[in-house]
Amino acid sequence: MKQLEEQIERFKEVLFENSNASDSDSSIGEGLTNRGQKRKKRAKTAYFGCVGRSAGSGLDVDVYSIGDSKRSVISHYQKRKEPEWLDRDNPYRDINVSELVLPLSKPAQLLDNPDTMSIFKNDVLSQLAETAQQSIVNEHKYTVQLQQLFIALLGDDPNLTVSPNERFGITDEQRSTLLDIVRESLDKSREFVRSLTTIRMNLLRAERYKNKVLSYCRGGEETSEKEQDGNRENESNA
Repeated sequence: MKQLEEQIERFKEVLFENSNASDSDSSIGEGLTNRGQKRKKRAKTAYFGCVGRSAGSGLDVDVYSIGDSKRSVISHYQKRKEPEWLDRDNPYRDINVSELVLPLSKPAQLLDNPDTMSIFKNDVLSQLAETAQQSIVNEHKYTVQLQQLFIALLGDDPNLTVSPNERFGITDEQRSTLLDIVRESLDKSREFVRSLTTIRMNLLRAERYKNKVLSYCRGGEETSEKEQDGNRENESNA
């Protein structure tokens, strides 16, 4: 019975003690020095110190409301702040994701979204197709030169009146090695031209599909005369 009474007394003491009490003689932030405010044993495991925050201190003191009382919490680390350059150099800062993922009730709403319409207005696909076409032309010229060299090394060029060895000043072994190198380069050049041609055809196909989607969103209207001329020109180049 006596033990139960002692537990009740200790419970009352804990219940009615000051909720803002600390291990130091003064509360956080009151004193600018630590003189005469020696902390109790092992107090540093709970608090950084009772000295108020001075200029240039790296500590953060946050006040939290718990019921009817307030608690001051010291943080040993500064709050992280996003650097200014991070938002300035972010290429996606002007993109509104909520508008991009907004469901459409009708195709015409696609034309009202400036972010989505910018995809249909740019001419990146046509520029890439034109660049691919120019690369194909340049590579084809290089392929023709390799083909002429290969024929000359074989001795099948009718314009050469002397043997390839005499024409290039090489031995039979050197000519055989050179033939292998030219043959491999010629195969790679032809494969490169075929790959670029496939890429260009896919770019032109994507451009036509983009124009069809844009026409459908406009209510099934036919593409403009400029777009039709561009399509005919692309198809003729293909």
